[in-house]
Amino acid sequence: RCGACMNTCPVYGAVGGHSYGSIYPGPIGSVLTPLFHGKEQAEPLPFASSLCGACKDACPVDIDIPTMLIKLRRDLAGQQPLYWRAGMQGYSYTFRHPLLYHLSGEMGRRVTAKLKGEHGAIRQLPFPFNGWTDSRDFPPLAEQSFHEWWQQNRENNA
Repeated sequence: RCGACMNTCPVYGAVGGHSYGSIYPGPIGSVLTPLFHGKEQAEPLPFASSLCGACKDACPVDIDIPTMLIKLRRDLAGQQPLYWRAGMQGYSYTFRHPLLYHLSGEMGRRVTAKLKGEHGAIRQLPFPFNGWTDSRDFPPLAEQSFHEWWQQNRENNA
């Protein structure tokens, strides 16, 4: 429980410790909390990871947190609420279809541009996304996607 994994975790860096709802935050908390309190009590924690492996690389005792999180996700398969499962299926479908992915990004950029306040961030998202902005601001999406930027700057980057 040294916290090296928290220092490298992009999810923990973005959401902070209080959003984990446990004494043990971050990647190691996502593994420890289900062990101490039962899987049912810590159901969303194994899903709060990009599984990038930075935590395993940073761990001085080589705890394989990504593999543990994958196993916890498998154990919890089908136990998430219907809205969660439907949302993840929609997310998966969108990411497998380039046109839908492009259109959703464009729509997201337009919506977040309208919600952006004078300070440059979004203070309140509409339901069902308002859980994020209850305790932090939401950054608006970039005005230009990486794909669009790359198309414009391809010659300079070759």
